[in-house]
Amino acid sequence: MISFTRRRVLNAAPESARLRWFLISFFLLSSSLNYLDRLLLASLAPVLKTEFHLNDLGYGNLVAVFAITYALCSPVIGWLMDRVGLTPVTSIAVAIWSMAGVATGFAQSFAQLFWCRLGLGVGEAGGIPGTGKAYGTYLLPKERALGAGVGQLGISVGSLVAPLLAAWALRRGHWQWAFLVAGCCGFVWIAGWWLLDWRFPVRPVTDKSSSGSRSVLNDVRFWRLVVANFLAMAGYTLWTYWTTLYLVSRFHLTAEHANRAFAWAPPLGGTAGALLGGYLSMRWIGRGAREVPARLRVCLVMGLLALETIAVPFLPSPGLAAAGIALSYFFIAAGSTNLYTLPVDIYGAQRAAFAVSGLVASYGATTFVFNPLFGWTIGRFHTYLPACVLAGCLPLAGYSIIAGLDRGKPTEIGE
Repeated sequence: MISFTRRRVLNAAPESARLRWFLISFFLLSSSLNYLDRLLLASLAPVLKTEFHLNDLGYGNLVAVFAITYALCSPVIGWLMDRVGLTPVTSIAVAIWSMAGVATGFAQSFAQLFWCRLGLGVGEAGGIPGTGKAYGTYLLPKERALGAGVGQLGISVGSLVAPLLAAWALRRGHWQWAFLVAGCCGFVWIAGWWLLDWRFPVRPVTDKSSSGSRSVLNDVRFWRLVVANFLAMAGYTLWTYWTTLYLVSRFHLTAEHANRAFAWAPPLGGTAGALLGGYLSMRWIGRGAREVPARLRVCLVMGLLALETIAVPFLPSPGLAAAGIALSYFFIAAGSTNLYTLPVDIYGAQRAAFAVSGLVASYGATTFVFNPLFGWTIGRFHTYLPACVLAGCLPLAGYSIIAGLDRGKPTEIGE
């Protein structure tokens, strides 16, 4: 058990593995809340589309509003996090997205819903850069991809809880309760993390000049990672925002039934895939492989397996469809875990938040570009097949952008 009887300062990654993972586990909770607040919109989409008079394209555009704000704010928040510190900036980000979540429960018009999603994008832009910086600060290099896998566990918990919380709120006749409960949990997290940070503060290596972020921006490897992530995450954003709608439209289920019986299953596939992806690269590194080649090998294998996504529209029952989506989630998450670890490997903890924020911004761009596209193709062709073809092929296309990344500059692991 961790004792809180005295305060000590950590100058680098804690020597105790138990302490390292205990601190990282708290960021698992923040990731859960990040995705819970985000995905309640998707879980409640059939109800909200009716209440706010939205078609598929309108819903896709609403998702895109969040995404573009998320993409634009993430580099700014990542830069601030590297300069000011992990705890203060992360706490402000969680507070902003929690307030936006609570406000969503009071939205009575599309305009109010629009501004709530915009505020949510501002706050949640700090979530993944914060966890990336935490991996670089608290974990050893070989542990970072497994740490990202644990972070994916947090994301998957949030993704799993969202449909269940939505179903609970719908059974009581008030969808607003889902947003209110999720938003309030963020403030509890802030209090808990400040207590832990007081007990186990890390004295970071700071860079008061602007050379840290400038050196990242001038590195071609960074931009290759950004483009690769933009492509690879198309499938992730598809199942993040369209799973419940797919099950409702394809199999004529109610939103409550789809959420309660099926929509929680795909995030479990994402969790398993992320943990396996992190474990595989850690295992290969433990056997002597260098960090970057090990991550790339996992991305290649999972990109090939993600082609399974193309088969999802042909599955004849909601149970099989949920299983097929879960398998797609599995492969995409296993590659994503390693992709998001590469900036930390290459740029170290000192520049981790800004470097990871580039991938967060590219995922925001993915969401912004592909969700309206998915909405248009679904409405135009009345099938999810074109969306699934894109989602299945693009992870492999993303890998092709970063193939050979390890043959560039040597990685900068030891801060």
